[in-house]
Amino acid sequence: MNMKLYKQKILLVTLLSFLISCSEDFNLKSAFKQQYVLNCIINGDTTYQFASISKTFDVEGYDPSVNKKDLTVRDAVINIFYNGNIYLLMDTIVLNADGSESFIYYTNSLQPEPNKTLSIEAAISDGTILKSSTTTPKAGNLTFFPEDVVTDYSIGHNTEGQTLFWEITNPENNNALFLPSLIIIYYKEENGNDIKKEKLVPLYYYNSVDGEVLPFYPIVTEQNQITFDISVLNQAMNEISGDDTSKLSYKIDSSLFELYLLDRNLAPYILTSQSFTDGYTVLLDQLDYSNIENGYGVFGSFYKKSLKISFDVNYLESFGYVLYSP
Repeated sequence: MNMKLYKQKILLVTLLSFLISCSEDFNLKSAFKQQYVLNCIINGDTTYQFASISKTFDVEGYDPSVNKKDLTVRDAVINIFYNGNIYLLMDTIVLNADGSESFIYYTNSLQPEPNKTLSIEAAISDGTILKSSTTTPKAGNLTFFPEDVVTDYSIGHNTEGQTLFWEITNPENNNALFLPSLIIIYYKEENGNDIKKEKLVPLYYYNSVDGEVLPFYPIVTEQNQITFDISVLNQAMNEISGDDTSKLSYKIDSSLFELYLLDRNLAPYILTSQSFTDGYTVLLDQLDYSNIENGYGVFGSFYKKSLKISFDVNYLESFGYVLYSP
């Protein structure tokens, strides 16, 4: 099976934990104990679910980046339990965006409903059993509102900015947190071809300690609305072309508002790392959030809702851009 054909926006992050303490004789490293790291993020929008297992490691000195060993656990037996059924995960190798390969476990037959409980159990060859459970977000009845705003109210029409609202009807016992984002979809003409590109819009810009202007992107929230100020939208639009004087070669298609609904297991990790990445990412320096019994890692779930929003043509033209036409 060619798993590259099944692209999805998933979080699959390996948390590598280092046990460091300070003793009376200033020994900065305690005795190393091997641990396992299980990560499985349930995507409620697809039947394809993925998991990875790796090992913690120790190095000479204090720089973890010098490790060159393969930390992947390739002989585990992983089962997911849902709705009275058991899903045994198979193993495969996938190609990452950077050309590297990752060994993962997967199933192509599990798509849980909102507000349902799943559990996972991973058996390692040395007898270690990793366990966890999660309840999917209550996402089935989410709507954007008011409809006249999101369907007719194009970006740039309001000179103050863009405010987006959403709600979950009958929100009793709602367990979801939200991670919103706004993406500008555009095309750049290169050698006679229109190349599709994306621009992620920050929530705001700020000045770093060294005076550099940096973007700050939306974070996990319990709120049901978000506002992108017109000054932020303007700066993001200017950054699309930068110093390129060929503004007419930039063709703006639309914007895409994406709203991730995260369960209460996944949201704390996103809050500590403030990342929600594609692919199979190994992060060496994140805080040690874990909800895995007998090990480390995260077992969580999410859904994604998307909303396409048009641009005001006059607003596009004010930057020298044109509206994309297929």
